[in-house]
Amino acid sequence: MEGTSVSLICSAAAPCPSLPPTLTWTPTLSDSVEDSQETPNQVITSILNFTASHVHHGEKISCTASYKRQAGKSDKSSKTYLTVTVLYSPKNTSVSVSPSSSVVEGSSVSLTCSSNANPAVGRYNWYRVNGEQVTTVGARRMLSVQVPADDSYFYCEASNDHGTENSSVIQLDGMYPPKNTSVSVSPSSSVVEGSSVTLTCSSNANPAVKSYNWYRVNGEQVAPVKSTRVLTVQVSPDNTQFYCEARNDHGLQKSAVFQLVVEGSSLTLTCSSNANPAVKTYNWYRVNESKMVPMESRSQSLVLQDISESGLFCCEAQNSYGKEMASIFVYLHHCPSTPTVIFRVYRYIRLSRGLKSVDDTYATLEISNVTSTYEVIQRKEHGSRGAQRETSGSDM
Repeated sequence: MEGTSVSLICSAAAPCPSLPPTLTWTPTLSDSVEDSQETPNQVITSILNFTASHVHHGEKISCTASYKRQAGKSDKSSKTYLTVTVLYSPKNTSVSVSPSSSVVEGSSVSLTCSSNANPAVGRYNWYRVNGEQVTTVGARRMLSVQVPADDSYFYCEASNDHGTENSSVIQLDGMYPPKNTSVSVSPSSSVVEGSSVTLTCSSNANPAVKSYNWYRVNGEQVAPVKSTRVLTVQVSPDNTQFYCEARNDHGLQKSAVFQLVVEGSSLTLTCSSNANPAVKTYNWYRVNESKMVPMESRSQSLVLQDISESGLFCCEAQNSYGKEMASIFVYLHHCPSTPTVIFRVYRYIRLSRGLKSVDDTYATLEISNVTSTYEVIQRKEHGSRGAQRETSGSDM
């Protein structure tokens, strides 16, 4: 048993007291070796003392007796062997991942728990770590898991009759294409016509976004502008529209279109949805400190007169089979000469199952002011997750 004190004794005949044999241990295992000679019995003895460790298990130890003979005669030797058996609890417990720990989200990987023990490991347990929570997820040597988008942490436990040992925690790093791609503007106030604003493209991706590209939208024409994360543009009265595209090795995503609009214009938000049966009710909300505050309008359109502050507006379309939501964020810029409104359209917020439709289910927001009409459709295939399609009309 590991930790036990062990003494190995090696004896050899010593028929010639004047030339006793030399006893040698291989390997020595420790510095504690005791030699003694028993003259009456003509025997020489050597004792090797050590503390048993798992590293000694299976070790082949030899004791060699070397005899020196009289001049003219060659020396002789005799050797004996012993294989050490040590019982010990699991050691060097570890986790291997196949394929590697960095894989595309949604794919499956196999985790294998390995440990050195005698007797062999009798029980394996798997645990998942989420913050301070530890959950048991399996009780076999191999565990198959689906890699999520967020980081996941696992470790295994190996046990036999002599003890238990845990592996170190391993991280499964889910790789995914850009998500939540959006545009922010700086400065966010006091912008006058002809001055410059800075547009910044942001996106969540793993590995990190490899390239950013900007595009200018003019009617139905879309032209590349620059390959950079930050774009500086001049504020002009022509309602020029921009959007950015984020890309890594696993895919790309485009932001919503970003447009400058004159402050004080009346914006008309129109909510549209394709459903069967047709949409029964429309509801409008304004988000205030993360709370959905209902608005008075219950019609398909919402008119915003003389906008004086920024805000996130949401429309909800509902029939007897479910509901779906779309949203838009209106940014307001104050300036003494030519006030402007800056707005950005966000992806719709999915609250429940999509509306039942013969074809597809989607919600739209149509935004109108005195100089232009702008429509954004966020589209998601019914019954599938993650599949989105963006379509823009009117000024696009």
